[in-house]
Amino acid sequence: MIKRNFIVLLLLFFPYNESYGKDKIIATTSSPPEYLKNDLYNFKNNIEQKFSPKTEVVLLINGESGSEENSLNGLRRGRSNISFVSVGALSSIIPELSILSLPFLFNSNKEADFVLDNYLLDYFKKEMISKNLNLLRWVDSGWSIIYLNKFIKGPSNLRNLRIRTPSSISSRIYFKEFNADIVQLPFSEVIPALQTGLIDGGTTSILMFHIAGIYEYAPYLKYTNHALNPGAVVTNYSWFNKISTNNKQIIDESFPSSHELRLKHRNFECETEDKIKKLGITLEVIDRKLWNQNIKTIQNKILDEVSGNAGKIYNIILEAKKDFFTKNIKSKDKCN
Repeated sequence: MIKRNFIVLLLLFFPYNESYGKDKIIATTSSPPEYLKNDLYNFKNNIEQKFSPKTEVVLLINGESGSEENSLNGLRRGRSNISFVSVGALSSIIPELSILSLPFLFNSNKEADFVLDNYLLDYFKKEMISKNLNLLRWVDSGWSIIYLNKFIKGPSNLRNLRIRTPSSISSRIYFKEFNADIVQLPFSEVIPALQTGLIDGGTTSILMFHIAGIYEYAPYLKYTNHALNPGAVVTNYSWFNKISTNNKQIIDESFPSSHELRLKHRNFECETEDKIKKLGITLEVIDRKLWNQNIKTIQNKILDEVSGNAGKIYNIILEAKKDFFTKNIKSKDKCN
């Protein structure tokens, strides 16, 4: 995942038994791009060829698993094995994860990757154990953009507009700062809401803006990239601990690495941008200073509402960002 915006992978798990026919893995995903479908087919083939004892994998790739929240509930309760889920969905269980989507927290993909992989992977692996979850790796779902059914000059013009946001605390507070009328509804209801005038726009990733056909009803696109939309590959902790070391390794190796998944996603985003431009839709690059005004105040409000270890996570991220800057890691995020 990523929620659409994001991407969900769910492996429903029947009561574990070391025999073929009783142990079945069902893999599902919601609205996957083509590259992810290919990765899922490869996953199925690898598991069925290498897993011991032999295990059947059934792919359900048309959204049959339901919402990410339903997928996570099934995962934690032992009815599932492994999922691609968005941080937005995971934050309903571990609120501190919503800090990763603080508006204008990260300046580039390279910086975000560095922080997630080197500072936060091990931290959240430990945090998820108490929720019966095991974090395998981070994935990427892109950055948040803003779509509208009318042209506006700047963030002040969001006042009283009906904006659909995901359930994350970060997104809700960010748009409330501009006095937008916040509407929270499932992503599947975005198109009907635009058609009926229930909403004037919303925020999602560039990929879902195109895949879901939002551009037909909200063709004004603000390329804000104001918040990161990371996802994660997580397993049911109890189940993962029971399988053999060799099977653990097979599962881990049957999906591409974080680096490979990110590269595929970002290349696909670049192709999507080209398709959107050919539709005559302008990706309006915003004045970053205009859209991140009062950002420290906004971030503090979010941190206060998240509470828990939010401050601790935020300080870890700031430390990691300094480390990234010190190492002077070259960053190239733009499409060629």
